[in-house]
Amino acid sequence: MEMAIVMAREAGMDWIIHLDTDELIHPAGAHEYSVRQLLSDVPGNVDMVIFPNYESSVERDDIKEPFS
Repeated sequence: MEMAIVMAREAGMDWIIHLDTDELIHPAGAHEYSVRQLLSDVPGNVDMVIFPNYESSVERDDIKEPFS
């Protein structure tokens, strides 16, 4: 993670998002339903944003839209 921070700073990035392949960011509270907009609204003196993690598991094979 420390290397990612250094690389992000060198590339001029504002945020790093640690996200596993089985996770989803759902910006429901954002005005434009956009992670970019949500993070751009964070005050400049904030250096960390924590999203709640909700675990789920699809329990049947016939589920076609697991996030709805």
